[in-house]
Amino acid sequence: MNKFLTHEEIIQLTACKTRSGQIAILRKNGIKHIIKNNGWPAVTWQQVNAPFTDSNTGSESFEPNYSALLN
Repeated sequence: MNKFLTHEEIIQLTACKTRSGQIAILRKNGIKHIIKNNGWPAVTWQQVNAPFTDSNTGSESFEPNYSALLN
């Protein structure tokens, strides 16, 4: 498995096709990402799955935005 989500997978994750929309949803949901030279976000599977594993032991608490799934 590739470490990075494909463009299509990021579209599925965010339900947005635009750069600005994807970045806004990733930020809103606390998913760490980088912006590539071409302006599109890049996300690793580790960052997508981190909130659901015990390895996320940072001092910040994380609460997923479940209401975003309803839109």
